[in-house]
Amino acid sequence: MQNGLRTLNPKGPAMPDSPVAQAARQARAASLELAALSIGARNSALEAMACALEEQRESVLAENQKDLTASEQMIVRGDLTAANAKRLDLRGSKFDGVVEGLRSVAALPDPIGRVLMATEMDEGLDLYRVSCPIGVIAV
Repeated sequence: MQNGLRTLNPKGPAMPDSPVAQAARQARAASLELAALSIGARNSALEAMACALEEQRESVLAENQKDLTASEQMIVRGDLTAANAKRLDLRGSKFDGVVEGLRSVAALPDPIGRVLMATEMDEGLDLYRVSCPIGVIAV
């Protein structure tokens, strides 16, 4: 753990088998597969997620309401802060913001494999800084 952050490194210390840790491991495996896809395939996946959210809006918001109701008891028990509970709320424009966020990411130029810096170190030895996916961050 560095700066209060913990990474899910398969060669690092064992992580608890919590639902969040399981989801993070699955997301990491999926991220490696996604990084190997073409920009068109990744953008199609983002658009499919945006469409699926729009199509399932009512069911997603109904499940979100269950989370909000459960969060009230968690606040009372001291397991969750009111500020964190507020972040769970997808009602109003926040849901539309999530959908728009997916589409905004798809509209960005492909970040994977971009040469960010190139330096000739010596004859025949070039050093390149190339962008790559950072992995998965769970909050």
